[in-house]
Amino acid sequence: MPYLANNTTDPSFETLVSDLSAALGPSSGLNSSDVNPIDIQLLMERYVSRIEEWGPYALEDANKTYTRNLIDEGNGKSNLVSRLTEPMDLYDILD
Repeated sequence: MPYLANNTTDPSFETLVSDLSAALGPSSGLNSSDVNPIDIQLLMERYVSRIEEWGPYALEDANKTYTRNLIDEGNGKSNLVSRLTEPMDLYDILD
């Protein structure tokens, strides 16, 4: 699993997105037998949140209580989205 062998202690948001895509492969979802959910969790835990990296994905819609913004289309079985709620809190979730 080369994405976990990356010894970067402070990976960028771009690296996180890329590593999540690599972990899921070309056609697997979280419930696939070839995907270890712990690997996904480790990748997420390793990332240190920096607003300057994910801020461009935090697009608000004042007419809604929350807004979901697509970050990565994944492989057809997963999407990485940001969810912005009021007041401005951002949660990265894997859908």
